[in-house]
Amino acid sequence: MPAVGVIGAGAWGTALAVQLARNECDVTLWGRNPEHLADLRSTRENKRYLAGVELPSRLQFCSDLQQLAGDYEHLLMEVRSHSFRSVLREISPVLTANSRISWATKGLELDSGKFLHSVLAEEVTDTPVAILSGPSFATELGQGQPTVMTAASENETFLNE
Repeated sequence: MPAVGVIGAGAWGTALAVQLARNECDVTLWGRNPEHLADLRSTRENKRYLAGVELPSRLQFCSDLQQLAGDYEHLLMEVRSHSFRSVLREISPVLTANSRISWATKGLELDSGKFLHSVLAEEVTDTPVAILSGPSFATELGQGQPTVMTAASENETFLNE
Protein backbone atom coordinates (compact mmCIF):
# COMPACT_ATOMS: atom_id res chain seq x y z
CA MET A 1 0.00 0.00 0.00
CA PRO A 2 1.22 3.51 -0.71
CA ALA A 3 2.26 6.00 1.91
CA VAL A 4 -0.17 8.91 2.06
CA GLY A 5 0.02 12.44 3.37
CA VAL A 6 -3.41 13.64 4.51
CA ILE A 7 -3.87 17.41 4.56
CA GLY A 8 -6.47 18.47 7.12
CA ALA A 9 -6.90 17.27 10.71
CA GLY A 10 -10.62 17.94 11.08
CA ALA A 11 -13.25 15.19 11.34
CA TRP A 12 -13.21 14.04 7.73
CA GLY A 13 -9.43 14.27 7.25
CA THR A 14 -8.87 12.36 10.49
CA ALA A 15 -11.43 9.68 9.56
CA LEU A 16 -9.85 9.19 6.13
CA ALA A 17 -6.37 9.01 7.68
CA VAL A 18 -7.60 6.44 10.22
CA GLN A 19 -9.11 4.28 7.49
CA LEU A 20 -5.95 4.45 5.38
CA ALA A 21 -3.89 3.40 8.42
CA ARG A 22 -6.30 0.54 9.08
CA ASN A 23 -5.68 -0.54 5.49
CA GLU A 24 -1.95 -0.76 6.26
CA CYS A 25 -0.92 2.50 4.61
CA ASP A 26 1.73 4.58 6.30
CA VAL A 27 -0.10 7.85 6.89
CA THR A 28 0.91 11.27 8.13
CA LEU A 29 -1.81 13.75 9.01
CA TRP A 30 -1.13 17.48 8.62
CA GLY A 31 -2.91 20.15 10.60
CA ARG A 32 -2.25 23.86 10.90
CA ASN A 33 -2.45 23.90 14.71
CA PRO A 34 0.67 22.34 16.35
CA GLU A 35 -1.03 22.19 19.76
CA HIS A 36 -3.94 20.21 18.30
CA LEU A 37 -1.49 17.81 16.61
CA ALA A 38 0.44 17.39 19.86
CA ASP A 39 -2.82 16.44 21.56
CA LEU A 40 -3.61 13.92 18.81
CA ARG A 41 -0.14 12.44 19.15
CA SER A 42 -0.29 12.12 22.94
CA THR A 43 -3.91 10.95 23.37
CA ARG A 44 -4.24 8.99 20.07
CA GLU A 45 -7.71 10.50 19.73
CA ASN A 46 -9.12 13.56 17.93
CA LYS A 47 -11.37 14.60 20.82
CA ARG A 48 -12.34 17.85 19.14
CA TYR A 49 -13.57 16.43 15.82
CA LEU A 50 -13.83 12.63 16.08
CA ALA A 51 -14.21 11.71 19.75
CA GLY A 52 -14.04 8.04 20.68
CA VAL A 53 -12.06 6.92 17.62
CA GLU A 54 -8.62 5.53 18.38
CA LEU A 55 -5.88 6.82 16.08
CA PRO A 56 -3.82 3.81 14.88
CA SER A 57 -0.10 3.70 15.67
CA ARG A 58 0.58 3.71 11.91
CA LEU A 59 -0.79 7.26 11.82
CA GLN A 60 1.80 10.01 12.34
CA PHE A 61 1.45 13.81 12.51
CA CYS A 62 3.10 16.82 10.87
CA SER A 63 2.59 20.58 11.18
CA ASP A 64 4.89 21.52 8.25
CA LEU A 65 2.75 21.48 5.12
CA GLN A 66 5.58 21.82 2.61
CA GLN A 67 7.55 19.04 4.31
CA LEU A 68 4.52 16.74 4.13
CA ALA A 69 3.89 17.56 0.46
CA GLY A 70 7.56 17.03 -0.37
CA ASP A 71 7.79 13.73 1.52
CA TYR A 72 4.69 12.06 0.06
CA GLU A 73 3.81 11.30 -3.55
CA HIS A 74 0.19 10.59 -2.62
CA LEU A 75 -1.58 13.53 -1.02
CA LEU A 76 -5.19 13.52 0.15
CA MET A 77 -6.63 16.98 0.81
CA GLU A 78 -9.48 17.57 3.20
CA VAL A 79 -9.39 21.25 4.03
CA ARG A 80 -12.21 23.77 4.05
CA SER A 81 -13.14 25.01 0.60
CA HIS A 82 -12.25 28.61 1.48
CA SER A 83 -8.61 27.59 2.11
CA PHE A 84 -8.34 25.05 -0.74
CA ARG A 85 -6.51 27.42 -3.12
CA SER A 86 -4.09 28.75 -0.51
CA VAL A 87 -3.11 25.21 0.51
CA LEU A 88 -2.55 24.28 -3.14
CA ARG A 89 -0.38 27.35 -3.60
CA GLU A 90 1.70 26.39 -0.59
CA ILE A 91 2.32 22.80 -1.70
CA SER A 92 2.71 23.34 -5.45
CA PRO A 93 6.40 24.38 -5.30
CA VAL A 94 7.40 21.05 -3.71
CA LEU A 95 5.33 18.71 -5.87
CA THR A 96 7.33 16.31 -8.04
CA ALA A 97 6.67 14.47 -11.29
CA ASN A 98 5.45 11.54 -9.15
CA SER A 99 3.01 13.56 -7.03
CA ARG A 100 -0.70 12.74 -7.01
CA ILE A 101 -3.48 14.68 -5.33
CA SER A 102 -6.89 13.46 -4.22
CA TRP A 103 -9.38 15.65 -2.45
CA ALA A 104 -12.51 15.07 -0.44
CA THR A 105 -13.33 18.72 0.20
CA LYS A 106 -16.92 19.65 -0.54
CA GLY A 107 -18.21 22.98 -1.74
CA LEU A 108 -17.17 25.83 -3.97
CA GLU A 109 -14.42 28.41 -3.68
CA LEU A 110 -15.98 31.19 -1.62
CA ASP A 111 -14.60 34.22 -3.47
CA SER A 112 -15.03 33.02 -7.06
CA GLY A 113 -17.82 30.44 -6.82
CA LYS A 114 -15.62 28.02 -8.80
CA PHE A 115 -15.78 24.27 -8.43
CA LEU A 116 -12.71 22.93 -6.63
CA HIS A 117 -11.52 20.90 -9.64
CA SER A 118 -11.26 24.21 -11.53
CA VAL A 119 -9.28 25.76 -8.69
CA LEU A 120 -6.97 22.74 -8.64
CA ALA A 121 -6.44 22.94 -12.43
CA GLU A 122 -5.47 26.62 -12.09
CA GLU A 123 -2.98 26.01 -9.28
CA VAL A 124 -1.46 22.60 -10.05
CA THR A 125 -0.63 21.42 -13.56
CA ASP A 126 0.72 18.09 -14.79
CA THR A 127 -0.26 16.32 -11.57
CA PRO A 128 -2.77 13.47 -11.63
CA VAL A 129 -5.81 14.33 -9.53
CA ALA A 130 -8.88 12.51 -8.22
CA ILE A 131 -11.92 13.45 -6.20
CA LEU A 132 -13.43 11.33 -3.42
CA SER A 133 -17.05 11.62 -2.42
CA GLY A 134 -19.63 9.85 -0.27
CA PRO A 135 -22.35 9.28 0.75
CA SER A 136 -20.61 8.77 4.05
CA PHE A 137 -19.97 10.51 7.34
CA ALA A 138 -16.71 10.97 9.24
CA THR A 139 -18.11 9.42 12.41
CA GLU A 140 -19.27 6.28 10.59
CA LEU A 141 -15.97 5.87 8.77
CA GLY A 142 -13.99 6.54 11.94
CA GLN A 143 -15.99 3.94 13.84
CA GLY A 144 -15.35 1.38 11.10
CA GLN A 145 -18.98 1.19 10.04
CA PRO A 146 -19.80 0.29 6.44
CA THR A 147 -19.67 3.36 4.21
CA VAL A 148 -19.55 4.09 0.52
CA MET A 149 -16.93 6.22 -1.25
CA THR A 150 -16.63 7.01 -4.93
CA ALA A 151 -13.44 8.12 -6.66
CA ALA A 152 -13.34 9.93 -10.00
CA SER A 153 -10.39 11.02 -12.11
CA GLU A 154 -9.56 11.73 -15.72
CA ASN A 155 -6.30 9.82 -15.13
CA GLU A 156 -7.23 6.14 -15.32
CA THR A 157 -3.82 4.97 -14.12
CA PHE A 158 -4.07 7.02 -10.94
CA LEU A 159 -7.68 6.00 -10.40
CA ASN A 160 -6.73 2.32 -10.49
CA GLU A 161 -3.71 2.53 -8.17
